[in-house]
Amino acid sequence: MNASLPCHRHRFFRLPAIKIIVAGFVVLILAAVACADDAGDEFFEKQVRPILAARCLECHSGKSASPKGGLRLDSRAAALKGGDTGQAVVPGKLKESLLVDAISYGELYQMPPKGRLPTEEVATLVKWVEMGAPWPGVQESGVRGQKPDFDLAKRKAEHWCWQPIKDFAPPAVQ
Repeated sequence: MNASLPCHRHRFFRLPAIKIIVAGFVVLILAAVACADDAGDEFFEKQVRPILAARCLECHSGKSASPKGGLRLDSRAAALKGGDTGQAVVPGKLKESLLVDAISYGELYQMPPKGRLPTEEVATLVKWVEMGAPWPGVQESGVRGQKPDFDLAKRKAEHWCWQPIKDFAPPAVQ
């Protein structure tokens, strides 16, 4: 084999270094986004859900016939919807979230009514709202469902790779 001819297998190494660096950053960003979803779910399950269960759900869940203030905090959709006075959680917006005002003993509400939450719990709930109020198994719209929506039977029926091979007539040419 002639050494002066470029080898097609080593074409990647001829790319400018900047392209390689950019490709590396893209891979890192995609990995970070994938991990961020998992991190938000883990944060909710380990830190937020226990606080909600211990401090809020006695009065603000579907277990009671009529949750106080019409507010339920047992699902993301219910928290986003809010209660009689408005939206309890506005993902990423602390000033607009009535939950943050209430747990901070703000002007409108002071929750829980029997006494303030510990500072660490308030900070955890504030961080959760800042993160966008992630809730495991719930898509951004707030609707509960699998992540991602996966139905193998439907995919087999629709996706091209599962379709039987067919003969097609070649197109007419002039």
